Amino acid sequence: MKILLKIARLAGSFCLGAMLVLGGCKSNPESKRVVEAKFLARLDINRQPLEMDSAEWGSALYFAVKPTARDHYADDFNSSTYQIADGQTTILAGAFETEPYSGRIIIKHADGATRLLAHINKGRLVHTATITDADGQRRTAIDYDDRGTAKHTQEWDTDGTLITSIDHQAGVTTPEPGDGTSPNTPPANSNLPEQYLEFSKVEIRGWLVFDKSEMFFPYDGALVAFHDKAKQQLARVENFSGGKPSGKVAWWHPNGQKHYEADYVDGEPDGLTTWWRSDGSTEHEAFWQDGKLVRATTWDATEQENGKVLKGSGKLIFLHPDGSKRQEASYSDGVLSDESWWDEEGNTLPNAPTFFRVERPRIPAAP
Repeated sequence: MKILLKIARLAGSFCLGAMLVLGGCKSNPESKRVVEAKFLARLDINRQPLEMDSAEWGSALYFAVKPTARDHYADDFNSSTYQIADGQTTILAGAFETEPYSGRIIIKHADGATRLLAHINKGRLVHTATITDADGQRRTAIDYDDRGTAKHTQEWDTDGTLITSIDHQAGVTTPEPGDGTSPNTPPANSNLPEQYLEFSKVEIRGWLVFDKSEMFFPYDGALVAFHDKAKQQLARVENFSGGKPSGKVAWWHPNGQKHYEADYVDGEPDGLTTWWRSDGSTEHEAFWQDGKLVRATTWDATEQENGKVLKGSGKLIFLHPDGSKRQEASYSDGVLSDESWWDEEGNTLPNAPTFFRVERPRIPAAP
């Protein structure tokens, strides 16, 4: 699938985000065709896939990749689908069907359940596009006119409560009655970026972060999390570029005390990183350079030093809130060489807790 992903990137990717912003999908109800979104693209006059920011995007039509050009095991896949010259990959016009696509479009969850169902008629998005979460709950519905223009969008929360209704033609957004907060307008906070996604809207694929609505391109922008449903207590603000932490990362304890602060470059901590306990005392301080740990110190709750790394080598010790050992991390030449984990009962854990092992692979363990 590497080649197909490459094609999808160059195609500007028929992504869920594009459908939401630029027109959900409606298809000819009579058409029985079903194509996965990754095999569709809007083409320019030379039958080359367009990027979403292209001036031609709005007027361009969707075309499907020919079934014979989707199978990268086929003998003529290279010659019929793409060519590479001077390091540039060009999708061949012959890779796409001659006529604009009509039919349904689907995107699936990992378990095979439908994540998005939309429709296209003669290359244009029409009718209603529906997005469903992994629990089967409808989260978004977008109505389109016959020209592929979004008319009306509705959004629901995880409980099925309508939270937003947008009339695109009138330019009106109406927050629905609820807990008093709109997902797009949380309470003012000096640490909150103007534009962001919440962590619940993204997922990790490999080691990269993706907007769940984006099929191919890693996430660029800020991610935030709150401690509470009312979104009054900010928990995390992290900046990403190309799906990797890039720029400032900051966390807060529920009581508002700073929890973690660091700068990242290309997914790696760079310079000073600091962890604080909820009482404001420092638990861990480290200095990173070129992706390697240069020096670091850990302290217990009485501010007694209990771990140190100098010139890239040494051992750090992290504690549970009750003072019992949580983690030992050994470094050699600036690289983690060995680590051990314990739960609060003192039992040895075979692996790092899921939070550290999967969700935050590049950020040091937190209390």
